[in-house]
Amino acid sequence: MRNLYSLASVFTMALPAALLAMPVVSNVGYVQEPDGAGATRVRVTYDLVSPEGDCDVTLLYSTDGGLSFTTAATTAGAVGAGVTPGTGKTIDWAVATDEPGQTITGGLVVRVVADDGKELLDFVSVPAGTFTMGRSDTGDDAAYGFPYELPNHQVTLSAYDIGKYEVTNAQFATVMNWALDHGYLAGNAGGDPYTGGDFVHLMALDESAGRKPLFGTVSGSSFSQIEWTGSAFAARIRESQSMAEHPVVWVSWHGAVAFCSFLSEMEGKPQAYNLFTWELVDADTETPGLQYVASYRLPTESEWEYAAGWDGSTRWIYPFGSNTLSGKTRANYYDVDPDYVNPMGLGSHPTTSPVGWFNGVNVSPNGLVATIDTCSPVGAYDMAGNVWEWCHDWYLDSYTADAKVNPTGPAPSEARVMRGGAWAYYNWALRSSQRNAHPPVNLNPVIGFRVAAVR
Repeated sequence: MRNLYSLASVFTMALPAALLAMPVVSNVGYVQEPDGAGATRVRVTYDLVSPEGDCDVTLLYSTDGGLSFTTAATTAGAVGAGVTPGTGKTIDWAVATDEPGQTITGGLVVRVVADDGKELLDFVSVPAGTFTMGRSDTGDDAAYGFPYELPNHQVTLSAYDIGKYEVTNAQFATVMNWALDHGYLAGNAGGDPYTGGDFVHLMALDESAGRKPLFGTVSGSSFSQIEWTGSAFAARIRESQSMAEHPVVWVSWHGAVAFCSFLSEMEGKPQAYNLFTWELVDADTETPGLQYVASYRLPTESEWEYAAGWDGSTRWIYPFGSNTLSGKTRANYYDVDPDYVNPMGLGSHPTTSPVGWFNGVNVSPNGLVATIDTCSPVGAYDMAGNVWEWCHDWYLDSYTADAKVNPTGPAPSEARVMRGGAWAYYNWALRSSQRNAHPPVNLNPVIGFRVAAVR
């Protein structure tokens, strides 16, 4: 074959030192040349920086302009396990062996992915099980419960992982810097590349999908804790405190989904979402029911409630194995007395706290309050308070009473579900069964998210 492959290279910007904790592949280039055996060889070169040492390197390619990727099978050189960091790394790829007899004109994209074995996010495992979803009829559930938390119904879930913590500003900035470098972010709904400004949109490949707003970097406002430095996204510093370990806020449901998709691609995993339809991908269409892709996504509403309030046999009213909540030792919320818990003593909103703050070790500087370890029964922190968390599901005002297996929610509506309460809400909003919802395009200083995974 001759001059048949148009290969698009991927370049990665230099990130601020605080964000450069994961492998960075840069200066990707290629030369196509005959290999002397009737096939075609593509020689891919790249540079690799990896603070954690050797990486597993994979060469991916797409024949549809980047909509889907396949792993290159016939490769040699600086590919596979144990690739050392350095410049001028080389991969030899026998293209015609992997794609015999194919003529591809302008639609082929290649990508080099490096994995150092370290994960950006921490997860806890949730075993498969069946539980009763919905509120109880005792205590604060009875006192503050709403009709939309009923009727009770049986839900059976397969095993899954859920984020140990809410996604932080530092983690979000790291992934969005990668997305910016790959041309995935727009500065407006018209599709202009992002070069600064108050709002960041998805650079949709197909305009019919809509360039949804993802998150805000509003200058002069504490509501957005992500800022644009002129060359990259970074966690904001407020009142001499870094927001790096605080949960990201001012992020839409679409922004949370985009984060999951970008992180999946960063780590060479398939994407759990179709960013044209904004719905989950079925990993096996031959099997009845939706089969989850082994990748990152938002938790479903039932997965969230199960991880928050159930220990295998007992339903807890609050997401830390308790039926009561008062005081400032166990969660970040709006206490009746003395107002906001505000663990870090921030003078402006949002009064978030670093993720996992309530661990029994930290002492809140605002009042020198010693914390109590308040993880959920499966070991996840801040499922009560700090920020509301986007879930996958569309919202319906009440459940249906029928038993369900791995439900993903009702038909599309106007809003997506949020769970967990937030720094600005009373204790009743932090109950395991409490539900809330916002339109998926909304950005709000009380809303963040955590990630689920099937691995």
